[in-house]
Amino acid sequence: LNMFMDRLETLTKGTTQETFLKNTFGGYLSNEFICKDCPHYSEREEPFLAVSLQVKNKKTIEESLASFVEGEILEGQNAYLCEQCNKKVTAVKRICLKKLPNHLICVLKRFEFDYDNMSKVKINDSCEFPTRINLEKYTQYGLRKKERKEGNMETEETETFPEGYFDYELKGVVIHMGIADSGHYYSITVSYTHLAGDSQMTL
Repeated sequence: LNMFMDRLETLTKGTTQETFLKNTFGGYLSNEFICKDCPHYSEREEPFLAVSLQVKNKKTIEESLASFVEGEILEGQNAYLCEQCNKKVTAVKRICLKKLPNHLICVLKRFEFDYDNMSKVKINDSCEFPTRINLEKYTQYGLRKKERKEGNMETEETETFPEGYFDYELKGVVIHMGIADSGHYYSITVSYTHLAGDSQMTL
């Protein structure tokens, strides 16, 4: 998928379709460092064309998404160096969805390297996914909304979104048949379609 997207970007560069991929599949992630010992906050935005989700030991795609935005506590020897305080502080490091794309591609990570056998293996764990999904609680907006409700954040959220912005409808699935080193793919169509998007597309 990444190779396909890279080649499409190269082929369309300098043409009237140069922004096609970004407008259709492009979104932004937020890499956040939320300090707990001081009021400071650091964020780095990262563009994406697909979201890679863990499938191992995840029964549903909602579990995968929850794990994706869960974050980790940086403390003790692994504490975060706050540049504004110039000292190490306890902080939460997490990644979450910031700007949602019109068409969301979720890649389930079914291949990993087994260091015991020194070979690539395929993860065949079952992972259920719905035909419709609301992504609000996996976004920066949704996480902050939850934190304000729990009293962990004092700032007010002023950003507004169009109706249906967080809602997606499943438009297809790409399936791999075979093992880690061989096999083939077939598609039933491709991707979650943003219900608030300005276009509908099926590949």
